[in-house]
Amino acid sequence: HWQSDFAGHAAALTALSYLVSRDSAAFNGMVDTALKKLDRLKWPFPLFQYFKGKKTVDDVLEAAEDSTYNLMQAQCFLAIDDYCKGNMEQALTRLDFVTKHGTVNSVEYWLGQDLIKRISDGKKPAPAKKAPAKAITK
Repeated sequence: HWQSDFAGHAAALTALSYLVSRDSAAFNGMVDTALKKLDRLKWPFPLFQYFKGKKTVDDVLEAAEDSTYNLMQAQCFLAIDDYCKGNMEQALTRLDFVTKHGTVNSVEYWLGQDLIKRISDGKKPAPAKKAPAKAITK
């Protein structure tokens, strides 16, 4: 149900899983659906606007400022985006915030810990998927 308290969180995690797996069609589909179905006045709506290029990183962080938990989520979600873009130092800076301010039993805290390990181990994000070859018809 898109109006539940956790719908935005679930949609963000789903979209980010598609981003990490480099499934741009599924990522864009989830972002578009979230923008249509979620309450635009609630967190994490600005994150989805950012993914569409309609908000800046600063806008996302500002929208999450009223709650340490939301701000920790924003930092984690943006760190995953940074990682996928190859911005490892920025991702680590964001993840430092997640480690210091995150709740140990939160999904974002453990995602952050895993991402720190990946970066420390030199693991790069998966390469972008190539579009399927079109069949040649005569």
